[in-house]
Amino acid sequence: MEFFMMPLEEKQKYPMLPGTIQGYGQAFVFSEEQKLDWCNMFALGLEPHYIRNPKLWPTKPYDFSSQLSTVGSRHVSP
Repeated sequence: MEFFMMPLEEKQKYPMLPGTIQGYGQAFVFSEEQKLDWCNMFALGLEPHYIRNPKLWPTKPYDFSSQLSTVGSRHVSP
């Protein structure tokens, strides 16, 4: 939640580049049959490990990256 409360300039340091699915950006749903649906989003891949992109891990809030590392290191038992 803290990430989305930061100024736009700070969030834009972690852009979702065209053709990618990780980073900060907006999602749009276009349809002639409905109103425009829009939202801000921040998506990161954690598992499998090879899809991680640490360049997109924000340095603010200060503990964001360490929390991601903790979440990514947990293993869920089947």
